[in-house]
Amino acid sequence: MAAYEGRTERIARVGCALVDRLRAQQTPKNLDEVQDYVRLGLIIVAERLASLRWRVKGARRSTRLAARFGGRSDFPQILEEVRAQADRFETVLKRHAAMLRMIADAAAWVALREDPRRIAPLFATHTHELPDGIGHAGPLAILETLHADGRFLAVQSDLTRCLGVGDIVVVPVPGRESEIGAHVHWSNPLALEIKSSGRAEEGAFAHIQILAPLSGVAPDVALYDAVTAVLGTTDVPAADAAHRLPSARVKRQELELLQSAELLKTLNEPGVHAALERSDVHWATMDHVMRRARGPAGTPSFEIPERGLAFVAAAIGSAGEAGALRETLQRLQELGFPAGSPHLSLGHFLEGDEISPYVPPVPLWQISEESRVALLSGSVEFAAVFSPTLWQDAWSEAGLRFEDDEGWWVVDAEIGGHFIGVRLDPVEVRRLRYGVAFGGISPRTTATAVLRIIESKAEQPRD
Repeated sequence: MAAYEGRTERIARVGCALVDRLRAQQTPKNLDEVQDYVRLGLIIVAERLASLRWRVKGARRSTRLAARFGGRSDFPQILEEVRAQADRFETVLKRHAAMLRMIADAAAWVALREDPRRIAPLFATHTHELPDGIGHAGPLAILETLHADGRFLAVQSDLTRCLGVGDIVVVPVPGRESEIGAHVHWSNPLALEIKSSGRAEEGAFAHIQILAPLSGVAPDVALYDAVTAVLGTTDVPAADAAHRLPSARVKRQELELLQSAELLKTLNEPGVHAALERSDVHWATMDHVMRRARGPAGTPSFEIPERGLAFVAAAIGSAGEAGALRETLQRLQELGFPAGSPHLSLGHFLEGDEISPYVPPVPLWQISEESRVALLSGSVEFAAVFSPTLWQDAWSEAGLRFEDDEGWWVVDAEIGGHFIGVRLDPVEVRRLRYGVAFGGISPRTTATAVLRIIESKAEQPRD
């Protein structure tokens, strides 16, 4: 067990190092290194979990233990301890899988320019199980072909939590867009749904069918043409290809691809989101509380970066996460935070796939490497505690009116006798809400930025 707990930190440290390298130099080789590391790790975890459940936790193991120790008076205690140890081992392995998925998320975020507006349209819940046989070999062959060309970054969606539309998501390598098309300076990601048939063995024939949306945006068309040219595929109308797969599944996957492509076009038009940046002060405060929690004393730590928001960190010891954080939450109540104030912990992030498209995963947080490793490996827990009226107070203090309109935020101000405002779409709203805990987002800095946008709109001539 100790060996596997030690491996937990190694996975976190190696993962953060590989992601840092990819972030510094976005090349197919560096992306391959991250994805190969995650893929192999997930395969190992899946094999060990399957073995554990069959050999240790199943009835077969109980029968063997009964044959060996059944005559002893303490046999029930022996059986209970074996099962408890198996449960601890399973918990560690599941943690490894969650860490590896978050490392893959980090690679996807880097490839997609760390932009939730490019990632969120490609999110869909899925099983988190790698395919086997030809189902695994097909996407790997596509990845290898695209990366050998050198102009593309291809992300395998099955490795991640934040991507679920398409098996592979393709973007140009930064700086090489012009090699794809004369006018390609920026394009939306291209999601490829891959269907493979045949045998996954050397020398065998495999048929690979790709479903991909083709939008009318010139840079997107250029990316599509370049990808299909490298892969040597031939366009076939969806109606002609439908007989190769169950029709209901084809229609669902086509609809997902088309909806995501349309949403990508809509979300990435110029808008308010470009001006809403993260706060360096908040990142520094988060790192500070984690450094204190990792210190020799190992005591829970908290900081209040702005009114109504607190960052809490605690080393996970014998008391466990709940015990470590409970004491600090009590201290925050004494400082004016209402009892039962909402909070988001790293546990929510690890377990909640729906958060992954909107805020950066831990390996990309702008904090020290040691803090990232501690968080990812679980030796330190982190949470953000906030007032239920945190955002309303921030808008009000900036002199802004605020309304939640079915997932959209409408913010406006009266200037020169006229109300002028902006609408923040659901992707931006989720980025801001989750970003308070996991993205270095400052509500008051954001409110000030929105006010400046509104003021600049007021200065523009009216028709």
